[in-house]
Amino acid sequence: MRKSKKQKNSLLTHLGISMRNRRVDLNLTQAELADSAKLHRTYVTDIEAGHRNLSMLTYGRLTEALSCALSLPILDAERSMNREAMPSVYGIKGAPVIWQHRLRVFLMMPPIDFHALPKLLRRFRYAEMHT
Repeated sequence: MRKSKKQKNSLLTHLGISMRNRRVDLNLTQAELADSAKLHRTYVTDIEAGHRNLSMLTYGRLTEALSCALSLPILDAERSMNREAMPSVYGIKGAPVIWQHRLRVFLMMPPIDFHALPKLLRRFRYAEMHT
């Protein structure tokens, strides 16, 4: 079954956002990413805005320049699209469900050193932002 133009644009938009987030996390400028991937800066700008359809080779060069697995931007885009499709699960109303799961994971862990707690909480916050 073929996807509609709106669905394709949504995928490209979410993929671009995912790649931009990864670039920002690495403290790279668009120009630095473009140089590393051997692309023009405006091409990277268009990708991040969701205006460009990527070839697999270009996608591979970008993920290599972003030091991530090929699947990471696609998985992030898929999660983002799922959040958009089901806002009540991922929105404010869904936050308690997410934190209930995190709390269950925390309670099942073996006893930890008190000094490790801030690191654990940062890890949960990072996971929440990237799931």
